[in-house]
Amino acid sequence: MRLALVSPGYPPTPGGVETVVAQTARALVRAGVAVEVLAQQRRPLRPELSWDEGVLVRRFRCNRAENYRLAPGLYRYLTRHADAFDVVHGHSYHALTGVGAALALRLRGRTVPYVLTPHYHGTGHTPARALLHRAFVPAGRAAADAAHAVLCVSRPEAQLFAADFPTAAGKVTVVPNAVDRTALRAATAFTDQPPTVLSVGRLERYKRVDRLIEAFARLDSAGGGTDSGTDGGTGDAARGGTSGGAQLVVIGTGPDRERLQAVAERCGAARRVRFLGRVGDHELRRWLRTAAVLGSLSEHEAYGLAPAEALAAGAWALLSDIPAHADLPAPQAVRLVPAHASAGAVAQALARCLDAGGRPGPEQIPDWDWVAARLIDVYRAAQAAPSSSGGAR
Repeated sequence: MRLALVSPGYPPTPGGVETVVAQTARALVRAGVAVEVLAQQRRPLRPELSWDEGVLVRRFRCNRAENYRLAPGLYRYLTRHADAFDVVHGHSYHALTGVGAALALRLRGRTVPYVLTPHYHGTGHTPARALLHRAFVPAGRAAADAAHAVLCVSRPEAQLFAADFPTAAGKVTVVPNAVDRTALRAATAFTDQPPTVLSVGRLERYKRVDRLIEAFARLDSAGGGTDSGTDGGTGDAARGGTSGGAQLVVIGTGPDRERLQAVAERCGAARRVRFLGRVGDHELRRWLRTAAVLGSLSEHEAYGLAPAEALAAGAWALLSDIPAHADLPAPQAVRLVPAHASAGAVAQALARCLDAGGRPGPEQIPDWDWVAARLIDVYRAAQAAPSSSGGAR
């Protein structure tokens, strides 16, 4: 089988969708699929054609727009070479690539089976993006109609997408994201770290990292413990430490970083909040192994990828009670707080996680090879379908 994956980007470009595409592409190659990724790139890396663990990656220059970036060369290439692929799989409704690939194939009369993974939130992350999202609905509806299958990464996302695009409801299948358990378990925790609260993700306002910082700054008055549990031991030992003397490690880049640093200064926690920016995969896994708690108070997500990785690495997960977080398969290790909970309430929940000590072993989140097997089933069904219009698959 020859597969084209159309993506808003590809590592080392950071991002959750980019990570999902890379992990699934590599797993599909291991399963015997010939995978070619067509990715947008604001500043194309050299070479623009490269290989990644058997995955052929083509990068196409896109414009510098903040919302719905466009790479015309990607769509020209896709339509010219569509017949070389058995299936085209587009990712991301909100980044244009998922919808754009479907429309390009449809407008050029290409009949290659098309699969859409929307990573759908139902709105934009900012007021400007929310307006664009509403204007984008007709194009999204056309892409959903054209798709042979729609793959959602959680049940809440599937319900939301089917509600907003009823004609695609019969095509929707849930294939959750996964983790690289082998790599996570092979990673070693950092030594000589205090109890660590970890935040991982793009620094955008809707992620509510500011609320996590405000809560972290209140730990000393939230009923937590003392510094006695911070003995400078290994990272695994630090998991069982207490809330006193903890640190907050923020991994990720984005437009909200400067404001978040100001929040940490204002709260008097700047010395205990470390902004690491973007880190490599190996370093990220080491921090996931080091962390006692991962915090994500995001207002909306299609799937909690960083929380899933933290759970598999052995950390607690303190999460906003949005549907995607509530759907994670780790109820004993997840602590949910209301999405608009006060900083004081979040601080109390955070202190309880830090002071809890040990917890049940790493959760059995699916791995990427399992996901690849599910995707291949969907691709084969799409190949066997006579057309993209015809209800359930």
